[in-house]
Amino acid sequence: MTEYEARELIVAMVAPGSAPELTDAEVDALLVWSRRADVDDRAPSDEGWAGAWDVTAAAAEGWLRKAGKVAASFDFGTVDGQQFQRSQMHAMCLEMSNYYRRGVAVSVLMATDHGYVTDILGNVNDG
Repeated sequence: MTEYEARELIVAMVAPGSAPELTDAEVDALLVWSRRADVDDRAPSDEGWAGAWDVTAAAAEGWLRKAGKVAASFDFGTVDGQQFQRSQMHAMCLEMSNYYRRGVAVSVLMATDHGYVTDILGNVNDG
């Protein structure tokens, strides 16, 4: 998976353009936050890091950050009887964060220098 592909997966899972919105800089921060050791156990700060991202964890964190943006919102009604349930947005963001935290995983297969294919956790795929 390339950095571009990881970012696109995060964008697809977090819907940053939907309220409450995340900026491009916030999505980029999620991408950096989601970096993990690669299949050869090299840290993102190591030279030769092949690239590995936990996009599922990034999605959970992204929804949590969205929830934080609306945490202070409140429900209210108008004199003419309209009701605005802003707390529903906060609850939905927390529900989405929990959905990804429960272990819904995105598995990405990567070719290695060893001539076989592994998933993002380094498990060998013989197929």
